[in-house]
Amino acid sequence: MLKLQKKRKKIIAVSNTTKEEIVDHLKVNDNKVAVIYEGVDHALRTSRNAKAEIKGKYFLYVGNAYPHKNIERLILAFEMLDKDIKLVLVGKEDYFYKRLIAKLKGKKISKKIIF
Repeated sequence: MLKLQKKRKKIIAVSNTTKEEIVDHLKVNDNKVAVIYEGVDHALRTSRNAKAEIKGKYFLYVGNAYPHKNIERLILAFEMLDKDIKLVLVGKEDYFYKRLIAKLKGKKISKKIIF
């Protein structure tokens, strides 16, 4: 592993603490590790795709709707709640999200879910 690190021009760390651990544990030269904090492009703050303003209590899921994520099970569990809470699902509208939206179309629970 150390040989591979010598070939790298830079290593990205998400914090100074992570950088220190990389330098200490992997014996990497300090100037080879750059700290780049995680964040969001400010242009993404207001989405052209936003369809609803979310007010009140809600559960938030951020991610894809791939089958192994078991979003359908999340929706079944959410359906059992008898409260005024919304479920907000945030993710790229790909094949799996479209399939989920189609599956929920016309169902009572769909009124409590915001995509």
